[in-house]
Amino acid sequence: MYRSRVILAAAVIVGLVSGCADTPTSPTALQPSQPSSPTSPLPPPQTPVGPPVYTLSGVIFETSSAGRLPVSDALVEVGVCAPNRSSAPARIVSTRTDLNGAYRVAEVCSGTAVVWVTKTGYQTSPPEQCDGDCLLVRIDAKDTQFDVQLVR
Repeated sequence: MYRSRVILAAAVIVGLVSGCADTPTSPTALQPSQPSSPTSPLPPPQTPVGPPVYTLSGVIFETSSAGRLPVSDALVEVGVCAPNRSSAPARIVSTRTDLNGAYRVAEVCSGTAVVWVTKTGYQTSPPEQCDGDCLLVRIDAKDTQFDVQLVR
């Protein structure tokens, strides 16, 4: 360890002395590297490239003789960003409908999303497009509107 410090110190002295000579010299491999200046510009951070992100929204309703009636406080769960149609979603996002039956889920990937809508005393119409009374919706636009009818 002591010997490597002596060799490094000698290389620095030789480099300094040779830098004072009249003939130009090139840096040698034995000279220590200089740390980068704290004011040197850093490269811009790389933004991860991923699938486009979309929004799924809609209204959960039931039909009566008076027309469409919003269903408030229904649980809407959306399986988002499945790697392919036959695999499970990367995650499930949950929300509840407001007084107007409206819901909104952000950060949905393009492709097919799985939607479950539940409220005690109701079922989706049409029932079961896939296991567990779920519905399939194609996400292919920045904002996709998907209304769901519930029946008692």
